[in-house]
Amino acid sequence: MSSSSSSSSSPSPPPRRPGRPTIYSPSEKKRRRKSLERKRAQSRICIREQIGRWMSLRERLNVFSHAEVAKFLLDLYDNYENRDVCKESEVKIQEADGNSTLNAEEDVPETSLTAGTERLPCEDLEDESTDSSGEECTIDNEYDLSKSFSSVKHLKNVSIAEDILGITDECDDGSQGDFIETFEETTHDMTLDDTQDISHEKIHIVYERSLLQLAKKIVVPKCMFCAGEVDISVQPVSSCVHLIWKCSAGHIAFEWSSQPLVKGQTHAGDLALSSAIILSGNNFGKISQMANFMKLTFVSASTFFRMQRHFIVPTIESFWCRMKQHILEELHGKEVVIMGDGRMDGPGHSAQYCVYSFMDLETKQILAIEIVDKRKTQLNSPFMEKEAFRRGLQKLLDEQLMIKEVVTDSHAQISALITKKFPCVIHSYDIWGGAKNLGNKLIEASRQKDCRRLLHWCSDIVNYFWFCCKEANSYEKFIIHI
Repeated sequence: MSSSSSSSSSPSPPPRRPGRPTIYSPSEKKRRRKSLERKRAQSRICIREQIGRWMSLRERLNVFSHAEVAKFLLDLYDNYENRDVCKESEVKIQEADGNSTLNAEEDVPETSLTAGTERLPCEDLEDESTDSSGEECTIDNEYDLSKSFSSVKHLKNVSIAEDILGITDECDDGSQGDFIETFEETTHDMTLDDTQDISHEKIHIVYERSLLQLAKKIVVPKCMFCAGEVDISVQPVSSCVHLIWKCSAGHIAFEWSSQPLVKGQTHAGDLALSSAIILSGNNFGKISQMANFMKLTFVSASTFFRMQRHFIVPTIESFWCRMKQHILEELHGKEVVIMGDGRMDGPGHSAQYCVYSFMDLETKQILAIEIVDKRKTQLNSPFMEKEAFRRGLQKLLDEQLMIKEVVTDSHAQISALITKKFPCVIHSYDIWGGAKNLGNKLIEASRQKDCRRLLHWCSDIVNYFWFCCKEANSYEKFIIHI
């Protein structure tokens, strides 16, 4: 009994050590991740083929969040329900009185009709939907909610100032009309499509105080729903900042974003920052720490790695494949001399990865890059460079590249591999590596008792070695120069 209950209960996290983050087991991490995904799934709504109508409504309402669109539609639905309640109360009063007709919109107090509801722009549109005789359009108690959505299409005929800010054309002086015209000219869609390129635009750092000072210069009228005063609030989202003109009742009059949206979901500044960190060879931790010292709003680590995984790395890989294919096409049919060298991610036997690069001697262009994991060489780090060289050279030969000579460092395993697997390729050693080995051997020899004068000639001997390698085209000529 006790064993079954203990097995069904979830394992408790390990005790937390002071000053260190809690370390969870893989099963605990998996359980927590599933729990988080379950919570996120509860807030998601699948609208399937209605996504097009949803996005068009979002553009017409000029809002940046899907929550505002949902709030608009729910308020519209509640407004129609309250009207149905008023119609029912009107019928009951008429039956009780018998003589007087009570109009629900004129005689009933406004507080009883609009308690807990908001007046939406569609109410004014429906007030205008009366016939020429002046009679009101009756509303069925069992109406279709999809019919109420169709009234949103009339919003495109309403100006931005009237629809969002609540400004009408009835103004005494021309100052407000000038403001509306200027506001409409400066307001534009902040969502980018595939044809717009912002990579050449300059990006500036703006202080919050200066931004609010500029925002307060725009005199936004009272709220169109409740006629309340509108205040400006600042909401930073990653590296972006949103300015929201909102009244005390929570009605949003207007929203402004400091960054455009790429395909309607990603801030352009976040994508530019993440791309710049990777392309410049920097580390996210150091750049993020620099932003913290500056009090600069910055992208989070999860956002950075998500953009790296979904956008940046696939784009770089696609660009590299196209560039490599173009280079190989230019070298097709020509005899080339390539150079290769590997680099480990750690010293000695602790290295986990090896990156081996091949470059054309004449054009100095990278031809291939191979990455080998230590697990592919039976956890033997010294074999990684040999395996990476074999893979890269074989791929270049498969591309029908005419390789005449390969230049590497004095690696014994690579020399044996070329002699056995690629006998048609000439193998040469790098002059820099040979000069370095020669200098080390001369210094070691000068430490002997009778050879100390050799130390003063080390640099000259190494320079002459460089000269002989440069002038000689073959091993025989090199011996003659020596």
